Amino acid sequence: MKNIVFFLIINLAFTFYSQNVKSQEYKIDSLQVFQWNNPILTNDWYLLQRSHYNYIFDDAFFSGAITFIKEDTPNLWRNSNLFIFSYGGENLDLTQEIYKFWDNINMVWVNISKSEYSYDGDGNNDIKTNYTHATDWVLSSQELKTYNGDNLVIENILQLWNSNMVDWVNDTRSTHAFNGSLITKDEFFSWNGVDDWNIMGDSKSTYTYNGSLVTEILSETNIANTYTNSSKQSFTYNGTLLDENLNEDWDDISSSWVKSTRSVYTHGVNDQWDEIIFYDWINSAWVENFKTKYFWSEKALSTNKTEFENAKTFPNPTQDFVNISLASPTKENSELLIYNTEGKQLSKSEINKGTQYISFNINNFKNGMYFIKVISQEQITTFKVIKE
Repeated sequence: MKNIVFFLIINLAFTFYSQNVKSQEYKIDSLQVFQWNNPILTNDWYLLQRSHYNYIFDDAFFSGAITFIKEDTPNLWRNSNLFIFSYGGENLDLTQEIYKFWDNINMVWVNISKSEYSYDGDGNNDIKTNYTHATDWVLSSQELKTYNGDNLVIENILQLWNSNMVDWVNDTRSTHAFNGSLITKDEFFSWNGVDDWNIMGDSKSTYTYNGSLVTEILSETNIANTYTNSSKQSFTYNGTLLDENLNEDWDDISSSWVKSTRSVYTHGVNDQWDEIIFYDWINSAWVENFKTKYFWSEKALSTNKTEFENAKTFPNPTQDFVNISLASPTKENSELLIYNTEGKQLSKSEINKGTQYISFNINNFKNGMYFIKVISQEQITTFKVIKE
């Protein structure tokens, strides 16, 4: 149960973080998961799990998360799950994510799964290759994505790795329809096991909107080549902020919708999620199940950067020296830091007050991309440099 909760919460956090936090000026630092009426603490919220988030490059890139769970006996925190994200390429695209689980017997992190991302000429992630780990990384599955002219995914194909055939085998396919940028329908198909996808989907989901806000997602299942109701999600808002998500299941006997689960959202002063309470429908009443509490801070990238706004780096790419020309002399002592694409700091030096031109040598660095960060007391800027 604890691991199920972890994946639910971690996915909720990632999804929300990638969406409309006000001006993307804030980042999730941590979240806490509480369970209602836990045997340790009845008729109250019991703190069950904590997750902490890490960032690199002036908080512009999410680099990973670590989760701790509380052991009932003894009442202590221990490691649980670890996600690590890596970036690369000219556009600093996500290239790899690794999931590890804590082995509490041997007291080590154990590799569980890995995903590698590749991109098409438009910068869209077109292939995601997944691995599992035993004694080494082993191919597991891959996801193939097709995009329309607006760079929206219109088809996903999941293929499984067949080690006997040494080839990919089709498994499932989903298609996605849009009205402008708003998704209107998902349909899911199975491979017939021979040479083509089944003509009719196994299931489909249809989206309803009020303006640009989704208000309902209706899911239907294919039974005897006829789509029948399966489940329904309803969304209500306070202005543009999500207020409640109601999940209902279709009951064939009564031919009616039956409440299943419910999530209620509260928001902070900057419109971020503050708290989500998850309820189950039990004996004709809503019963608290879990609660998540979010903690945020302002991103470094939202800092005023006027002093360095028109700064330039040259030559770029370079084989040795990098020159930085600031728009005006620095108003105070500053720092210059160099990072690789994994966020590791490689060097640090001081910049004296009144400096406008900076030059340094990266000849001893390996070929690749590096990030040069110039930091004053109130301002930060980052330059991307290629070493050839």
